[in-house]
Amino acid sequence: MWRRCNVSESPNTTFSSRREIEWLELFDSPWLRNSRNDDLMLVLSQCYSVAMTHDDHITTDTQPLAINSQRNRLFMIYNGYRIVLALVLLSLEIFQSTPLTLGSASAPSQSVELFNLGLLLILVSGLIVFFNRVDEKPESDTRFLMIFLIDVVAITLISHSSGGLISGFSALFVVTVASAAMVLNTQILATLIAAISVISVLIDASALVSRSSANLEILLPAAILGSLLFIISWLIQILSLRLSKAAAAVDNMGDQVAALRALSDQIVSNLQTGILRIDAAGQIRPINPAARRLLEMDHGESRGLYEVSRDLAGQYLQWHSQSAYRPEPFRMRRDAPALIATFSALDSGGERETLAFVDDYTPVTQFAQSLKLNSLG
Repeated sequence: MWRRCNVSESPNTTFSSRREIEWLELFDSPWLRNSRNDDLMLVLSQCYSVAMTHDDHITTDTQPLAINSQRNRLFMIYNGYRIVLALVLLSLEIFQSTPLTLGSASAPSQSVELFNLGLLLILVSGLIVFFNRVDEKPESDTRFLMIFLIDVVAITLISHSSGGLISGFSALFVVTVASAAMVLNTQILATLIAAISVISVLIDASALVSRSSANLEILLPAAILGSLLFIISWLIQILSLRLSKAAAAVDNMGDQVAALRALSDQIVSNLQTGILRIDAAGQIRPINPAARRLLEMDHGESRGLYEVSRDLAGQYLQWHSQSAYRPEPFRMRRDAPALIATFSALDSGGERETLAFVDDYTPVTQFAQSLKLNSLG
């Protein structure tokens, strides 16, 4: 049916330039010349299934880019939360007459210095990330991990200087653990952040008990918070994994739709069969170059069916009125080649539109004449 189908791909280019599919030198076969709409769709599906065997590395290359971009956006949102949190707490610490760290009798000595040190760690690291962000460049898990570790240390200092679990600052671990589970690509690293946070909570509670600032009952809330951190990390990791798979499936589907459309455009453009679109008002618009060549129409031109050819208009009306329609050859001019048209209803959202397939009838005539000559001897 075709002589050559060339699929040229380069692994160093983008998807649109990598997947250049050229359909060359289509045969002028009787099957193709008498093709109907169903035949065209069959050719399209067959060519598409063959070409898609070359696309496995393309879809796997494009999917991590979209996932990394989503992770970067989530991390920048989390970094904005860090900066705002540090600025708010520093403002309260500076402008309040009573420092926040002295709100609990269990706060250790030098609590103000530890409290401010934790806030400065968050603020300085947050500003560094903000002013050095590159949205187009995929971030590595190493940079993400460093920021989350800084946050765990900073929250530990803030919570410890404010009296531990009693102050309520330990709840900040929940946000850090949840963000790590969403941003970090490796589940082991996300679980590591949760584990270090739990250890920090337990050490802080043990320090309170050792200083006689709290009794052993403080260990129960610490254990509950630690269990909650692990559960949150586990649940968000599962949810993030499912969302990543869904996003990859959507990207893959979009690539397949784009590939299918490119294939259909290539096939239709190289077909020797002219394809026309006829609307309910009888206006026709050529879809491919063969239609413009056979019906002598300009590119993008839309004309009335009777203006183009009365014979074609008559056959179109006959096809609409009769179920047993039989196409007859016609000519655009007396010296023009004989043409033959077939029609197919087009479903376009409730509007009555039709696809017309126009072929050059000359090869069929020549083939019939050659059969007669061969039969005569």
